[in-house]
Amino acid sequence: MNIKLDISDFEHLWHTGSNVDVSYALENDSFDFVKGDGLKVFINKSYSEIKLGMYHIGESYLEALAGLQILKSEGYKAVLGCDYAPITEDAQSLTYWGYVIFTDMTLKFDSND
Repeated sequence: MNIKLDISDFEHLWHTGSNVDVSYALENDSFDFVKGDGLKVFINKSYSEIKLGMYHIGESYLEALAGLQILKSEGYKAVLGCDYAPITEDAQSLTYWGYVIFTDMTLKFDSND
């Protein structure tokens, strides 16, 4: 059995997303590279001009791999990392953001928001 995944399936994999400058991903030490193109693939002009979509997937490695594969198969550049920053401000919290995907597929926000 072969299951075809497409970009509409990606929408169900992430829980929190935002658009960031590439410098945010490069200079934030809570991100560890896991798989994909590597952040250098996005650098073709000054850092502040490069916007990336940042999608937090959560703790499921399988969901993170599926998200990475979907984006790559749709022609996007994508990097899978792990965000070890705690979700809460409590420094003792053991809950962290989990897997995150940086990609050139940025979020489109409604102008009425």
